[in-house]
Amino acid sequence: MKVKRYEIIVIGMIITALSCFNLWIGKAEAQEKQYPNKPIEVIIGFPPGGNVDIGTRVITNELTKELGVPVSILNKPGAGGVIGATYVSTAKPDGYTLLSTTADALVVAPFMEKVSSYDPFKDFTPIARKISRFSDCRPALF
Repeated sequence: MKVKRYEIIVIGMIITALSCFNLWIGKAEAQEKQYPNKPIEVIIGFPPGGNVDIGTRVITNELTKELGVPVSILNKPGAGGVIGATYVSTAKPDGYTLLSTTADALVVAPFMEKVSSYDPFKDFTPIARKISRFSDCRPALF
């Protein structure tokens, strides 16, 4: 009985799939628990009750439901959002301290100071943007 070329290919694919099966069902012993595994803190660089604060509270309520961990808000108002941005830029970059701000604190403020306390390109990673129909009110999470 002669084995055809496509039969060899099919048998090879089956053997490869079966040999990789252990990798697919195996569990990494040193694997860390998935993110998030502790409460998340969102820093707002503006006073409570403002546009950024209200928009962020709507987002964090949904994040709490979706992620299953508490998402708390801490307002650090002052200097047009720079105080909150400075606080987040010095926090451990583990994804558990987020910044909700406007573009002013990241785009305009560093150029208004001789020496900025943070670099908006190196110290922050954008993760979400709240789309608003008002161009001056777009809180974003970093």
